[in-house]
Amino acid sequence: TMASQPISGAVLSQMLATGVAGIATGALAFVSFVDTRTYLQLVGNGKEEIIKGLFPRWWPNGRDMMVSVIGLSVLTHGTAFHLSRNSSWLWSGSFLFCLAPYTMFVLGE
Repeated sequence: TMASQPISGAVLSQMLATGVAGIATGALAFVSFVDTRTYLQLVGNGKEEIIKGLFPRWWPNGRDMMVSVIGLSVLTHGTAFHLSRNSSWLWSGSFLFCLAPYTMFVLGE
């Protein structure tokens, strides 16, 4: 039966890479579709002071979390590629890695 057979390291690494990439994608989607819209509504309602108080706390914490999530995602994608030799993992890991230079140079972090 399927349950009695061990899962290979390649399959486990692919499952982990998929899960961590899902966390990164979810976090980025939340920022794009919830946080940004919330900030725009606050500005539209003349409540810039709320953003001035929240953003200096929110940005460093969000940035630190994303550095860890993106780093882990790139690492798990590299491991999935190494164990499976499926180049799709190398490509998707490379795209995730590209978030770091974007954040550094475009967002000035």
